[in-house]
Amino acid sequence: MLSDRATILNRVAAGQMTAEEAAHALSRPAAGPSPDQLERLKGRWLHIRVTRLSTGAARATINLPLTWVAIGMHIGARFEHRIAGVDWAEVTELINSGADGRLVEVENLDDDERVEITVE
Repeated sequence: MLSDRATILNRVAAGQMTAEEAAHALSRPAAGPSPDQLERLKGRWLHIRVTRLSTGAARATINLPLTWVAIGMHIGARFEHRIAGVDWAEVTELINSGADGRLVEVENLDDDERVEITVE
């Protein structure tokens, strides 16, 4: 994922790559999801739900098709380097190999919030 970026920077530090070559390599946008990968994501959804811990009341509910998420992350990678190295083939394979259900659950006691991210 971000290892490509780290590898490039390590090569510059080791003198194996010039700063100009590194700048060119880092400026290239990451490959987006292939049509085959997008096809496998069809019908799958990313759900984000924010609730109050104390009451369970919903504060926000977001449902996005995974195809939109994949394309949006690819577009966002042009503006935010931290997601530029995302390997969409790897992400798609994880999801298609059974990554289903709850991916993340975070509780923030200070703000009385729970955030749940699921895939179906």
